[in-house]
Amino acid sequence: MSNLYKPKVSTWGVFPRPGNISKTFGGGRVIRPGEQLETAEDKAVKEKRTKELISAYREKMGLKIDPQTKLECEKALREGDILMDSGKLQEAMPYYEQVMKAVIFQSELHGLAALQWSICQDSLRRPKEARTMYEKLQSHPNAQSEQESKTICVQFSGYGNDEGHKLTGFTQDWL
Repeated sequence: MSNLYKPKVSTWGVFPRPGNISKTFGGGRVIRPGEQLETAEDKAVKEKRTKELISAYREKMGLKIDPQTKLECEKALREGDILMDSGKLQEAMPYYEQVMKAVIFQSELHGLAALQWSICQDSLRRPKEARTMYEKLQSHPNAQSEQESKTICVQFSGYGNDEGHKLTGFTQDWL
């Protein structure tokens, strides 16, 4: 106990500790220029583990999609967009639903398909279904889907307020 250091100032806490922490706990290692920090085996193991973790993350987030599935989804999105542009909203919806079923929610393709599907629903006078999807898309990883859905949800907040007083509390009884 006599070799313990007890600081006089409480800046870092006044508690007993070794006189030379670096020596006691193995710190203070000097690394010279060109000195190898880890063995080649350790480095290979770390790189392999990192690649596995990145691959698992990409799989989970929908960033890693089978090329064939991706091709089919992109084709379905294009066909749905063509139908939607020509005003055939009811016929376009199954194409977007196909994409939404094929890939997970976090993927970019799902986000774009869900956004287009919601726009179709909204245009076909089904605001409840559309609003539900817009609200889900507000937390989507795809920035475009997220931003557009947030914008549309803000617009939704103004719908249904034919009289301005419902939103603001202001009435114009004097008119």
